[in-house]
Amino acid sequence: MRVMLSTSVARTALAAIVSLSFVAQARAISCYASNLPETKFKRLIMGERVTNLEVLVDLENHYNRDKSAGPARRLRVPVVTTNSRHVSVENIGFPHDAPIVAAIATAPGGVRYWFKHPDNTDHTVPFFYSEPTLYASGYTSASRSIFMKQDGHYYSLRMPTDYPNGPTKEHQPEKVWNVPEQIRAIRQIQGNLNLIEQNFGIPPATILAREIGIISPVAKKTTPPTDSDMGILIRNLDFLANKNRYYFPAFSIPYAGTLIAKKFGKRFADFWELHYAEAFGRIKAQMLIHYGFTMSRPHGQNFLLELDERLMPTGRFVVRDLSDVDFYLPVLRVIAGFFPSQRDWVLKNARLKLSEEHEVHPDDINLQWERASERVISFAPSDVRINSPEILARWKAAHERGFIAEVARLLGVSPESIGERVENVDQILHSPLGRQLLRDYLQRQRGAH
Repeated sequence: MRVMLSTSVARTALAAIVSLSFVAQARAISCYASNLPETKFKRLIMGERVTNLEVLVDLENHYNRDKSAGPARRLRVPVVTTNSRHVSVENIGFPHDAPIVAAIATAPGGVRYWFKHPDNTDHTVPFFYSEPTLYASGYTSASRSIFMKQDGHYYSLRMPTDYPNGPTKEHQPEKVWNVPEQIRAIRQIQGNLNLIEQNFGIPPATILAREIGIISPVAKKTTPPTDSDMGILIRNLDFLANKNRYYFPAFSIPYAGTLIAKKFGKRFADFWELHYAEAFGRIKAQMLIHYGFTMSRPHGQNFLLELDERLMPTGRFVVRDLSDVDFYLPVLRVIAGFFPSQRDWVLKNARLKLSEEHEVHPDDINLQWERASERVISFAPSDVRINSPEILARWKAAHERGFIAEVARLLGVSPESIGERVENVDQILHSPLGRQLLRDYLQRQRGAH
């Protein structure tokens, strides 16, 4: 004889099962989290309320073994005060960024600030021997950049230093001199970036952590002249003002991603195949089609996944270190065609940051982890290895599927018409049909902006 439960009883039983499932899941998370170091991220996982800046600082430092960033540190940043004869301040962002740049780099009475990286020991860095007159407060990141907050604005300063990961870590004198290279590169990129966003808007899933200012020593009239590009980059991080979002560096996935996957009852490889590998491919497609950007050597440090208040990825990514991007000429030529009087200027801006015409470079998703594979760093405490050929192959395939599908969506064609090979995207974008599809996409964006 079958016994039929009433609707109310059935609902009660189902609620009990769901409740027990969540209790078991919470216990599993609690057990795993108890083995983690005492960090803000651990407190967040355990249900405490912490700021997204604190979480990002922890992820940058504690959950990044391959970079050996060391423990997170709160720093006193020495500041030299001088004037416009010795230090120039350049706004390279939109006009509305200028007040932020001014607030960071200047004080009333024409006083200019020069920030000194507290770990630098290279005396060729400007103002090395100048005594600081005040100190600012900031947090270490995974590299030389220092996170700061002032007057409600979040930003980072990238300063020249020969010890980017702290005074007890590897001495890297070349890091002093690649700041000028980055400044020259970002000047090439910024003009085109501003023009594109002013006319075609911003893709909904892409957040650019854009450089907005440069603090530079004034070049002295010497022979040879002093390199005034030995400066400091100011990057806008105001996306951190969103209190309902957290930002998760892609390089932290091997070290903290297991915990987030467990939180949602998913296997590590399955969860991040969907929310990282495939989603990352879509972001690269947006950068290619909308901005004409590609990356020949993308790194997990350059991308932050946006998480909602439950820590579920939203599908949006923050792209930072824009000096690492290259321009892709077939797309850039179409963009320049919308601005006949500025066409030569747009193409000239890209000259020093130009990718090979025939390469879109979407497939280096596992670059950092493949390099680390010989050391067999594990996705602790799982038995999945960082150099698992199966997972890397799955993720690469998902990454390329996401890339091709998003290119197809933006151009208004079916993924089947592109096929499964990434090289087909190059062929399409070099063709008359591809150029027309690009023009149609940009025209739609212009009309909607």
